[in-house]
Amino acid sequence: MTKAPYETKARFHSKCPCGAKIVPGQDITIYPDAPRGRKAVCGQCELSASPEKLAGLPPKLTDTGLATLLEKARQAGTVAAKEQLTKLESSGPQWNIVNDKTFGGDGKVVGQMLDVCGFASIHIPNGRAGIVRQLKRVIETKQLVKRAYFHKGYYGGFGLSLFDMTNRQEMSVNEAAEQAALDTLKAAIPELKAHVTTRID
Repeated sequence: MTKAPYETKARFHSKCPCGAKIVPGQDITIYPDAPRGRKAVCGQCELSASPEKLAGLPPKLTDTGLATLLEKARQAGTVAAKEQLTKLESSGPQWNIVNDKTFGGDGKVVGQMLDVCGFASIHIPNGRAGIVRQLKRVIETKQLVKRAYFHKGYYGGFGLSLFDMTNRQEMSVNEAAEQAALDTLKAAIPELKAHVTTRID
């Protein structure tokens, strides 16, 4: 049975699908049958006058759907990593590896690198969001997603790493892979608040 939208006052802080913040006491319209679950829409939003736009929102992802999306993100990351590696190889080595005198070396150049070595991962500041809890559950289940790791971030929050996208140590290659993966996730999950972080090894 379809439930009709109704107008009310907001009781909690939330966010309208249009991106506007909703504060307690604000006039809102509730759409009980919205695709991603019960939606509060701000009183000034054009969605209030066009409920069919709510029907155009992507449906909530199932665990299997999210696992499929993560694999799609991994594939996008792999492509981006190869493209970045090709750019580095065409430019040639940018860094010298020196036998450091500080540690008893002779100061001679013993090798070269295309880029500094480093890691990259997707950083998620807020682990309490529903989609983040679902991500954590799907990844930790292991049966749905292979070679993925959900962990505490180095600077707070949480980190999401999709392995086997690069198999390289160059930091810019790893960064390109994670950014492409994150872009793929955000395209399907607009409410996901995350960014890519890097760390020199």
